[in-house]
Amino acid sequence: MTARLITLLLLGMLALLAVGIFCVQKNAPLIEADLTTRSSQVLASAGIPVGTITADGQQVTLQGVVADETIRQQAGDLVAGLKGVTAVDNQLMVDPLAPLAIAPAAVEPPYPFNLEYNGSDVILSGFVPNSEARQKIFTTAKAT
Repeated sequence: MTARLITLLLLGMLALLAVGIFCVQKNAPLIEADLTTRSSQVLASAGIPVGTITADGQQVTLQGVVADETIRQQAGDLVAGLKGVTAVDNQLMVDPLAPLAIAPAAVEPPYPFNLEYNGSDVILSGFVPNSEARQKIFTTAKAT
């Protein structure tokens, strides 16, 4: 009787394991799509433009170009803080000439904005209120 009970318990555990693996495999694309969507939303609400966001399991990869290291780090931190994200592969590259981020609703005037000149290049970083203001700044900077 004991051998039969052990056999039944082992078969039950194997069946439960098989169902668990099936559920994870079937739902993985849905989980990845959810993480990608929520990552896009949190970055958009922070005004951080990111080129590509992908999820592989619970790991999210960020790719694209941002204006400075602070924005790069903030993007990784925001995504890492999302429920369900276990790792962030932050492949964002820093280019001081990248477009400035449009200020999210949480950033109020005066908008944090920085202009630096290193002797040969003008480096712009920070936030602007909208796309029109960003374009005016770039046009003025290029004309100067």
